[in-house]
Amino acid sequence: MIEEVLLDGFEAGVNLWLRETNLPLRTFPEHCPYLFDDAIAENFLCDTRQGWEG
Repeated sequence: MIEEVLLDGFEAGVNLWLRETNLPLRTFPEHCPYLFDDAIAENFLCDTRQGWEG
């Protein structure tokens, strides 16, 4: 399923950031915080001004 691609990409991204930053796993969300339809929208922009909890 196409949604699994987003989840796989998210997990791969977290794994990369873990290796690159040495930050603890708890720094990152446990699950992808975005819906597939939102992530592929032309005007999608990840708001990084806030923490993951925001």
